[in-house]
Amino acid sequence: MAVLNPAVIATLPRSYLEENIGSRLTITATIFLVVQTIAVILYYISRYITRTLKGYDCWLLMPLGYISCTGLCVLGICKTLNLVTFSMDSDVAEVTVKFGGAGRHVEAVILHDPTGRTLQIRSKIDKGVEFLDYAAITGSKLVILTLYMRIFNKDRRYRIATYFVGVIILLTLLAGLIATLAICQPFSAYWNHHIPGAKCGNIITFWRFISVPNITTDLMMLVLPLPALYKLHVKNGTKIWLFITFTVGSM
Repeated sequence: MAVLNPAVIATLPRSYLEENIGSRLTITATIFLVVQTIAVILYYISRYITRTLKGYDCWLLMPLGYISCTGLCVLGICKTLNLVTFSMDSDVAEVTVKFGGAGRHVEAVILHDPTGRTLQIRSKIDKGVEFLDYAAITGSKLVILTLYMRIFNKDRRYRIATYFVGVIILLTLLAGLIATLAICQPFSAYWNHHIPGAKCGNIITFWRFISVPNITTDLMMLVLPLPALYKLHVKNGTKIWLFITFTVGSM
Protein backbone atom coordinates (compact mmCIF):
# COMPACT_ATOMS: atom_id res chain seq x y z
CA MET A 1 0.00 0.00 0.00
CA ALA A 2 1.28 3.47 -0.90
CA VAL A 3 0.41 4.89 2.50
CA LEU A 4 2.90 2.47 4.07
CA ASN A 5 5.76 3.96 2.06
CA PRO A 6 8.00 5.96 4.50
CA ALA A 7 8.23 8.83 1.99
CA VAL A 8 4.45 9.10 1.86
CA ILE A 9 4.08 8.64 5.61
CA ALA A 10 6.40 11.60 6.25
CA THR A 11 3.83 13.86 4.57
CA LEU A 12 1.09 12.95 7.06
CA PRO A 13 0.14 15.54 9.73
CA ARG A 14 2.55 15.64 12.64
CA SER A 15 -0.32 15.47 15.14
CA TYR A 16 -1.44 12.19 13.55
CA LEU A 17 2.03 10.66 13.69
CA GLU A 18 2.62 11.78 17.29
CA GLU A 19 -0.70 10.47 18.59
CA ASN A 20 -0.16 7.76 21.18
CA ILE A 21 -2.91 6.22 23.31
CA GLY A 22 -0.81 3.27 24.45
CA SER A 23 -1.07 4.54 28.01
CA ARG A 24 -4.73 3.47 28.03
CA LEU A 25 -3.73 -0.12 27.38
CA THR A 26 -1.01 0.09 30.03
CA ILE A 27 -3.40 1.50 32.63
CA THR A 28 -6.12 -1.04 31.83
CA ALA A 29 -3.68 -3.97 31.95
CA THR A 30 -2.21 -2.73 35.24
CA ILE A 31 -5.64 -2.31 36.85
CA PHE A 32 -6.73 -5.81 35.83
CA LEU A 33 -3.40 -7.21 37.01
CA VAL A 34 -4.03 -5.80 40.49
CA VAL A 35 -7.75 -6.60 40.63
CA GLN A 36 -7.39 -10.20 39.48
CA THR A 37 -4.56 -10.81 41.95
CA ILE A 38 -6.71 -9.53 44.82
CA ALA A 39 -9.65 -11.65 43.61
CA VAL A 40 -7.54 -14.82 43.44
CA ILE A 41 -6.10 -14.20 46.92
CA LEU A 42 -9.61 -13.76 48.32
CA TYR A 43 -10.69 -16.94 46.48
CA TYR A 44 -8.02 -19.03 48.19
CA ILE A 45 -8.66 -17.39 51.56
CA SER A 46 -12.37 -18.21 51.31
CA ARG A 47 -11.62 -21.79 50.28
CA TYR A 48 -9.23 -22.14 53.22
CA ILE A 49 -11.77 -20.76 55.70
CA THR A 50 -14.51 -23.07 54.43
CA ARG A 51 -12.07 -26.01 54.38
CA THR A 52 -12.63 -26.64 50.68
CA LEU A 53 -9.09 -25.88 49.57
CA LYS A 54 -8.83 -28.98 47.40
CA GLY A 55 -9.65 -30.29 43.96
CA TYR A 56 -8.33 -29.70 40.46
CA ASP A 57 -10.23 -26.41 40.26
CA CYS A 58 -8.07 -25.05 43.08
CA TRP A 59 -4.71 -26.44 42.02
CA LEU A 60 -5.03 -26.64 38.24
CA LEU A 61 -7.81 -24.57 36.68
CA MET A 62 -7.53 -21.47 38.86
CA PRO A 63 -3.71 -21.24 38.53
CA LEU A 64 -4.06 -21.81 34.78
CA GLY A 65 -6.56 -18.98 34.46
CA TYR A 66 -4.62 -16.61 36.72
CA ILE A 67 -1.22 -17.20 35.11
CA SER A 68 -2.71 -16.82 31.64
CA CYS A 69 -4.55 -13.60 32.55
CA THR A 70 -1.35 -12.26 34.12
CA GLY A 71 0.52 -13.09 30.92
CA LEU A 72 -2.09 -11.20 28.89
CA CYS A 73 -1.66 -8.13 31.08
CA VAL A 74 2.14 -8.30 30.86
CA LEU A 75 2.10 -8.69 27.08
CA GLY A 76 -0.34 -5.82 26.79
CA ILE A 77 2.07 -3.59 28.71
CA CYS A 78 5.03 -4.82 26.65
CA LYS A 79 3.29 -3.81 23.43
CA THR A 80 3.17 -0.18 24.59
CA LEU A 81 6.78 0.16 25.79
CA ASN A 82 8.74 2.88 24.00
CA LEU A 83 12.35 4.08 24.13
CA VAL A 84 13.01 7.84 23.92
CA THR A 85 16.21 8.82 22.11
CA PHE A 86 17.53 12.14 20.85
CA SER A 87 17.89 12.91 17.17
CA MET A 88 21.35 14.04 16.06
CA ASP A 89 19.97 16.64 13.67
CA SER A 90 17.23 18.11 15.79
CA ASP A 91 16.81 19.64 19.23
CA VAL A 92 13.52 17.84 19.59
CA ALA A 93 13.34 14.45 21.29
CA GLU A 94 12.36 11.72 18.80
CA VAL A 95 10.29 8.78 19.96
CA THR A 96 11.61 5.48 18.65
CA VAL A 97 9.24 2.55 19.13
CA LYS A 98 11.14 -0.30 20.77
CA PHE A 99 8.60 -3.10 21.18
CA GLY A 100 5.11 -3.43 19.72
CA GLY A 101 4.22 0.22 19.35
CA ALA A 102 0.64 -0.40 20.50
CA GLY A 103 -1.32 2.82 20.77
CA ARG A 104 0.45 4.46 17.86
CA HIS A 105 -0.74 4.55 14.27
CA VAL A 106 0.93 1.88 12.17
CA GLU A 107 2.24 4.59 9.84
CA ALA A 108 4.09 6.21 12.74
CA VAL A 109 5.61 2.88 13.72
CA ILE A 110 6.81 2.29 10.16
CA LEU A 111 8.20 5.81 9.91
CA HIS A 112 10.38 5.30 12.99
CA ASP A 113 11.27 1.74 12.04
CA PRO A 114 11.18 1.25 8.24
CA THR A 115 12.75 -2.20 8.65
CA GLY A 116 9.43 -3.50 9.96
CA ARG A 117 11.11 -5.17 12.94
CA THR A 118 8.81 -3.42 15.44
CA LEU A 119 5.69 -4.62 13.65
CA GLN A 120 7.14 -8.13 13.55
CA ILE A 121 7.68 -8.01 17.32
CA ARG A 122 4.14 -6.81 17.82
CA SER A 123 2.79 -9.64 15.64
CA LYS A 124 4.79 -12.18 17.66
CA ILE A 125 3.37 -10.73 20.88
CA ASP A 126 -0.14 -10.89 19.41
CA LYS A 127 0.38 -14.56 18.54
CA GLY A 128 1.38 -15.23 22.14
CA VAL A 129 -1.73 -13.34 23.27
CA GLU A 130 -3.89 -15.71 21.24
CA PHE A 131 -2.63 -18.81 23.07
CA LEU A 132 -2.81 -17.15 26.49
CA ASP A 133 -6.31 -15.90 25.74
CA TYR A 134 -7.56 -19.43 25.08
CA ALA A 135 -6.01 -20.70 28.32
CA ALA A 136 -7.34 -17.76 30.35
CA ILE A 137 -10.90 -18.10 29.04
CA THR A 138 -11.00 -21.89 29.34
CA GLY A 139 -9.46 -22.06 32.81
CA SER A 140 -11.72 -19.34 34.21
CA LYS A 141 -14.91 -20.79 32.76
CA LEU A 142 -14.17 -24.33 33.94
CA VAL A 143 -13.53 -23.06 37.47
CA ILE A 144 -17.02 -21.51 37.47
CA LEU A 145 -18.60 -24.69 36.07
CA THR A 146 -16.86 -26.73 38.77
CA LEU A 147 -18.39 -24.42 41.36
CA TYR A 148 -21.83 -24.95 39.80
CA MET A 149 -21.35 -28.71 39.97
CA ARG A 150 -20.38 -28.54 43.61
CA ILE A 151 -23.33 -26.38 44.61
CA PHE A 152 -26.05 -28.02 42.51
CA ASN A 153 -24.76 -31.60 42.46
CA LYS A 154 -28.06 -33.31 43.32
CA ASP A 155 -29.91 -32.36 40.14
CA ARG A 156 -29.05 -34.80 37.33
CA ARG A 157 -30.45 -32.57 34.60
CA TYR A 158 -28.42 -29.67 35.89
CA ARG A 159 -25.24 -31.77 35.90
CA ILE A 160 -25.86 -32.85 32.29
CA ALA A 161 -26.39 -29.21 31.24
CA THR A 162 -23.19 -28.19 33.02
CA TYR A 163 -21.21 -30.99 31.34
CA PHE A 164 -22.68 -29.93 28.00
CA VAL A 165 -21.44 -26.35 28.43
CA GLY A 166 -18.05 -27.67 29.53
CA VAL A 167 -17.74 -29.79 26.39
CA ILE A 168 -18.51 -26.77 24.19
CA ILE A 169 -15.83 -24.77 26.01
CA LEU A 170 -13.23 -27.52 25.49
CA LEU A 171 -14.16 -27.97 21.82
CA THR A 172 -13.85 -24.20 21.33
CA LEU A 173 -10.40 -24.35 22.90
CA LEU A 174 -9.36 -27.20 20.60
CA ALA A 175 -10.71 -25.47 17.48
CA GLY A 176 -9.00 -22.23 18.45
CA LEU A 177 -5.63 -23.87 19.00
CA ILE A 178 -5.77 -25.78 15.72
CA ALA A 179 -6.81 -22.68 13.77
CA THR A 180 -4.15 -20.50 15.42
CA LEU A 181 -1.44 -23.00 14.56
CA ALA A 182 -2.61 -23.60 11.00
CA ILE A 183 -3.96 -20.25 9.81
CA CYS A 184 -0.54 -19.21 8.45
CA GLN A 185 1.78 -21.49 6.50
CA PRO A 186 4.53 -21.60 7.53
CA PHE A 187 3.75 -20.59 11.12
CA SER A 188 6.23 -17.68 11.03
CA ALA A 189 4.32 -16.15 8.10
CA TYR A 190 2.07 -14.55 10.72
CA TRP A 191 4.77 -11.96 11.42
CA ASN A 192 6.89 -12.30 8.28
CA HIS A 193 4.95 -12.04 5.03
CA HIS A 194 8.12 -11.94 2.92
CA ILE A 195 8.79 -15.68 3.27
CA PRO A 196 8.61 -17.28 -0.21
CA GLY A 197 5.31 -19.13 -0.60
CA ALA A 198 3.95 -17.78 2.69
CA LYS A 199 0.19 -17.50 2.96
CA CYS A 200 -2.34 -16.76 5.70
CA GLY A 201 -6.06 -17.23 5.99
CA ASN A 202 -8.44 -14.43 6.91
CA ILE A 203 -7.44 -13.79 10.52
CA ILE A 204 -10.24 -11.27 11.14
CA THR A 205 -12.88 -13.75 9.96
CA PHE A 206 -11.36 -16.41 12.20
CA TRP A 207 -11.61 -14.15 15.28
CA ARG A 208 -15.22 -13.35 14.45
CA PHE A 209 -16.01 -17.05 14.08
CA ILE A 210 -14.31 -18.11 17.33
CA SER A 211 -16.10 -15.35 19.25
CA VAL A 212 -19.49 -16.96 18.53
CA PRO A 213 -19.07 -20.06 20.76
CA ASN A 214 -17.24 -17.93 23.36
CA ILE A 215 -20.16 -15.52 23.64
CA THR A 216 -22.64 -18.40 23.50
CA THR A 217 -21.05 -20.20 26.46
CA ASP A 218 -20.90 -16.89 28.33
CA LEU A 219 -24.66 -16.55 27.98
CA MET A 220 -25.27 -20.21 28.84
CA MET A 221 -23.20 -19.90 32.00
CA LEU A 222 -25.10 -16.74 32.88
CA VAL A 223 -28.46 -18.49 32.59
CA LEU A 224 -27.42 -21.92 33.89
CA PRO A 225 -27.72 -21.33 37.67
CA LEU A 226 -30.81 -19.10 37.54
CA PRO A 227 -33.52 -21.85 37.58
CA ALA A 228 -31.86 -23.55 40.56
CA LEU A 229 -31.55 -20.26 42.41
CA TYR A 230 -35.18 -19.42 41.70
CA LYS A 231 -36.32 -22.64 43.38
CA LEU A 232 -34.39 -21.98 46.58
CA HIS A 233 -36.58 -21.57 49.66
CA VAL A 234 -35.05 -18.31 50.87
CA LYS A 235 -36.19 -14.72 51.17
CA ASN A 236 -36.56 -12.70 47.99
CA GLY A 237 -33.82 -10.32 49.12
CA THR A 238 -31.43 -13.24 49.50
CA LYS A 239 -32.40 -14.55 46.06
CA ILE A 240 -31.69 -11.18 44.50
CA TRP A 241 -28.22 -11.03 46.04
CA LEU A 242 -27.54 -14.60 44.92
CA PHE A 243 -28.65 -13.71 41.39
CA ILE A 244 -26.29 -10.73 41.41
CA THR A 245 -23.41 -12.81 42.80
CA PHE A 246 -23.73 -15.58 40.19
CA THR A 247 -24.31 -13.07 37.39
CA VAL A 248 -21.14 -11.14 38.22
CA GLY A 249 -19.19 -14.35 38.76
CA SER A 250 -20.13 -15.80 35.38
CA MET A 251 -19.37 -12.67 33.38
